[in-house]
Amino acid sequence: MKDFAYVPESVNQAAIPPSPGQPPANTAAIVVIPARLESTRLPRKLLLSRTGQTLLEHTYESVCGNVAGPIFILTDSDEIELVAWRFSGYVLRSKGNCRNGTERAAEASRFFRTAGAFRTVQYIVNVQGDEPELPEGAIAACLQALIQRPRCQMATLATRMPDMAAMADPGVVKVLVDSGGRAIQFSRLPIPGALRHVGVYAYRREFLDWYARTEPGEREVAEGLEQLRGWPTNGGSGGDWVAPAVAVMEGPAGSQESGGFGINTPEDYRRFVERCRARDRFLIAAGTDPLTAT
Repeated sequence: MKDFAYVPESVNQAAIPPSPGQPPANTAAIVVIPARLESTRLPRKLLLSRTGQTLLEHTYESVCGNVAGPIFILTDSDEIELVAWRFSGYVLRSKGNCRNGTERAAEASRFFRTAGAFRTVQYIVNVQGDEPELPEGAIAACLQALIQRPRCQMATLATRMPDMAAMADPGVVKVLVDSGGRAIQFSRLPIPGALRHVGVYAYRREFLDWYARTEPGEREVAEGLEQLRGWPTNGGSGGDWVAPAVAVMEGPAGSQESGGFGINTPEDYRRFVERCRARDRFLIAAGTDPLTAT
């Protein structure tokens, strides 16, 4: 299979739906969903389908509720590519040497420069493939945080920490935000006063070029946090422009009752399936119990 699918020049650029307080509809932005097959704590999680749909398709539908226009799935997996073509018209086959989703987004950004209507895109939005419950307006809020801060090169999302168990959980990434809405620390370790990070990023295109040229530092590797690339405190050469802007999502998102952000463990997925059942939003596989099927 070739490295990238052909994108016809007639395709319109993705844009944020117009509404008060959101970026204008002509904001040149493309949404990408990096999707790798293997994961440590929940193997092959993007292909789990106990709701009748794969987790990746749930994430795709969640993104569809946030943007108008094409959404690109980026993967280096044959299995994910075949599944993704069933529901997405835009699947890009990336090379296998990307270390994280931001590197995949950078690879896609280089491709878009040759893809007709996408040559002039200013922003790339990256939604992690295990984010099936993004609230409406999440992507717009992330883009807005970036656009309003000209010195920032990247923005991301956060929500309040639901409880002390989440604060202690290394699977929950914490972010400490200053009074100006900029991140001053990310970690998997507990941080007093931290928010819960949400796996959505918006980048200026030039930043992705820089990111792809920059080697990861020790803390990025140790904690497995791609957003630490280039930070001076991570042994990097970037200045304060490296620190992301952070849009804080209000409300109870992230609690067990309302639905969390990110599916990282078997327990996360079990609760997600329960929420799908309770809301009666998705078809459950006929004749099987989605909570006990193997």
